[in-house]
Order: sequence, then C-alpha cells, then structure tokens
Amino acid sequence: MASNRPGGSGRCKRTKFSKNQLQVLIEAFEKDPYPDTTVREELAKQTQIPQSTIQEWFQNRRAQEHWLDPAETTCLQEEEPELFGSVDRLRTEGSQ
Repeated sequence: MASNRPGGSGRCKRTKFSKNQLQVLIEAFEKDPYPDTTVREELAKQTQIPQSTIQEWFQNRRAQEHWLDPAETTCLQEEEPELFGSVDRLRTEGSQ
C-alpha cells in the first residue's frame, strides 16, 4: 500500500511506556475510564506523554476491556502482567 509520507508506511512508531507511566495510566483508568480533558492534561504533565497519546491509550484500553474475554486476558496477563493491572479486578467486580 502506498503512503503519502516519504519513506514511511503511513503509521506512527509504536509508543513505549515506562512502568511508572503505565502505573499512572492504569490507576487513572481504574478511577475513571472516560477522563475529561483536564484529567488527560494533568496526566500528560505527570507522565511527560502528549495528551493526544494519553487519549489514544484510554481509547485502546477501553476497547481492550470490551473485547478481551477473561481467558484471553489471563493468557496475556501471564506474558505482560504490568499491561493488564486492572482487567481481572474489573471483570471480577462487574460479575458480582
């Protein structure tokens, strides 16, 4: 597929989050999966991540919560536990 970007595939590079950044984002997600602009801007200052990237992270995390079933989440959590800090707890709380 052709791209309008010179020498590029049309995709941005994947953002790598540090463990501290992920911890802050996961804690914020557990409090509110739909943060407003003020909260996202505060998270951007706190983590040194652009606000637009934080917004995208929340969108992706909500999609992950919606589409992953508990069995898939468990398998993925064993591989990268820091990425799935809240998934199992939220599913457990929701089923009670």
